[in-house]
Amino acid sequence: MSNETITLYFYGICMHTLRGDGHRAILVNASDPARWAGIPALEGVHAHRATLRVAEGLVTPPWPDTDAFHLRSHDNGMLEWDLNGVILTFGTAAATAGAPPDETCIPTLGGVMIDPPPPPLRTDAANPVDTACFVDFPRSAVSGGNIRGSAVAIWTIAVSDQPMIQIEEFTTGTSYAFPVNPSATIFISNIPVDTSADKPHDFYLYFLNTQGVPSPAQLKEPGTTTCEEIVEPPGQPPLGEYTGPGCSNSNYP
Repeated sequence: MSNETITLYFYGICMHTLRGDGHRAILVNASDPARWAGIPALEGVHAHRATLRVAEGLVTPPWPDTDAFHLRSHDNGMLEWDLNGVILTFGTAAATAGAPPDETCIPTLGGVMIDPPPPPLRTDAANPVDTACFVDFPRSAVSGGNIRGSAVAIWTIAVSDQPMIQIEEFTTGTSYAFPVNPSATIFISNIPVDTSADKPHDFYLYFLNTQGVPSPAQLKEPGTTTCEEIVEPPGQPPLGEYTGPGCSNSNYP
């Protein structure tokens, strides 16, 4: 049995929560601005796309390609899948000692609330209309980094034997998996389709998966991230003009 790690980088609108003895990252479905039409706090926010990206040489074919886990691109040695209502897990992942995410520099959802606490998470979000993806993994080491002004969560997950990327579709319950190399880096993102269109109040998209979006009077703009700048890893999603605290990860609450 070997002891290896895989590393997950999360970019954009990715909410980190505790779930039992482990962690869940929630990527809200923000693909259609019609979903937040008429919500003042989200006026002018553009469509986002949720994806998983990994180097071709680090995953073993055949690679799945379904409506829920659509292989969008295979270019320059990188594979990128759209996440359209799936749960991602990682076979052979094991819990390790690690600080909870709220002890990192990743901003909290409560931090943009002026007075009341953030609304409770919805319990009916496991459908593709609400949620692009859940990412579940055991307690693991986490850190935060500043990439182009936004807070990025970086999780180091212990794996043994042959790690797998495992997918379960919300709608059909269909499951499938494919091997990933130990020590692989995997990029998970939920960033604007037009990377020049991100705005500070993109951050409020997180509230679509809570019981109501607060009014502008209850909110303040996300402040500049306190995370230290880090070197942008090779193979990360094409960020273009993406920048600013509005596309930071969050912790709930």
